[in-house]
Amino acid sequence: MDDILSSRSFIPPLNFLIVQGYFWFVCWKKFGSQISVSIDTLSMGEILAGEPDMISSQILVTLVQVIQKAAFIDNQPVDLGDGPLLTAAEIHLIDMAGRYQGDTISDLAVRMGVTKSAVSQMVQKLVVKGYLIRGREEGNRKNISLHLTPNGKKAFEWHKSLHSNVDKEIISYLAALSDHERTILLELLVRLMTTIDHSLLIRNDHIRDFLSSYSSESSDIP
Repeated sequence: MDDILSSRSFIPPLNFLIVQGYFWFVCWKKFGSQISVSIDTLSMGEILAGEPDMISSQILVTLVQVIQKAAFIDNQPVDLGDGPLLTAAEIHLIDMAGRYQGDTISDLAVRMGVTKSAVSQMVQKLVVKGYLIRGREEGNRKNISLHLTPNGKKAFEWHKSLHSNVDKEIISYLAALSDHERTILLELLVRLMTTIDHSLLIRNDHIRDFLSSYSSESSDIP
């Protein structure tokens, strides 16, 4: 477990989620007063003293709040003084391109767990903004590799510096947990990520089933 927590190569996708979640929390402490989110006023002691169903419900409520706050932070552009603003998604792509210099769009899509089309569109935006350049691999003119421009390297170093501070705090907190607690957290995050991966399919299936059932019930109403 300690090896996992200290390994930068493990960042995509699980440790990346942990670090990003903590980053969102840090930003929430700074910008929280600007965000209109309904917060349950129960204290942690009241939650843990409640029934299991109450605790489970509060976990789900808190998860929704985390997602809402994360969405707020991700919508805040980053201004590094170079003119074009950067979105959180663009910063993440710059980070990956910086850590894996020379990767192709397909390579980065696999590393990030997103579609090649999504990465391709973002790469085009970053090329126009002046943060990425495309290059041809020697001996393989078909593959286009990606490289950071000077502004791209600046954004990469800023992001790395930010997370070096964030990583220290979250890893320190995780290190204080027992192996059992960290294992439970890890299992929860893996299950959460699997659920998120299937959320769109589940939602569409649920909409279809709901509408079918709703239509039948509505037709019975006099």
